[in-house]
Amino acid sequence: MDAVETMLRTLIERMDPGGVSGRPPIFKGASHSLLFTTTLPQAADTLATGVVESTLAVNESHQLQLLLLPHDRNRLTGASRPEHVTLLSDVDRLEISYWQQSKDGWQTAWAGPALPKLIRVRLVFLETSGRHTPDIVIRPMRDRWRP
Repeated sequence: MDAVETMLRTLIERMDPGGVSGRPPIFKGASHSLLFTTTLPQAADTLATGVVESTLAVNESHQLQLLLLPHDRNRLTGASRPEHVTLLSDVDRLEISYWQQSKDGWQTAWAGPALPKLIRVRLVFLETSGRHTPDIVIRPMRDRWRP
């Protein structure tokens, strides 16, 4: 679980906040999935490298998966297939919420032009697994991160 939490923290902290050429970030925050652009760490054990479009979700087989699509290739060809990385098994669902101070705190979806200040990830495991974990709260910090 520590490795998964570290991976999620790294990816979310490295989210691209947008602003390049006046474009908003690629970010779609839903209650059970998250799509965003980020930079993979150099030590990532994956075929995708550099800037990637990432989707975090639970599949039908109860696996927490990260789908990675190289950002530049996707933009140029539009025909690439994402690489699937399984992070955990026995996950019933993913509950994601987004902090917006100007409203009523935690929101179940995010549609703003900028990244949320905080993202809370709750992993709900299958009852039969007997596993539990505390929520993971992460602050996207890409605006302060230097490659």
